[in-house]
Amino acid sequence: MQKKSMMDYFEKLIGELLRTDATTRRVKETLVSKGYEEQAINLVLPNKKRHVIPAVCRWLEDRRIANALTLRNAYVRISKFKTSQ
Repeated sequence: MQKKSMMDYFEKLIGELLRTDATTRRVKETLVSKGYEEQAINLVLPNKKRHVIPAVCRWLEDRRIANALTLRNAYVRISKFKTSQ
């Protein structure tokens, strides 16, 4: 997945999670049945992470692509640079 598509994926996943009114077990089963990866669900479900960037960074870290904190800091710096121009 490319960066933008990962962000879109997690935005949709978190949106579905917020719209689902069920127990933790049923939410997970519902989201898996809708085609979401169980690993991605596990990142946003137990810790109540509702923010896309930390979830994407953690997802990439779990795949040994990069350190989550480093990615998040880089994203913040780039975002600040873009808004200042």
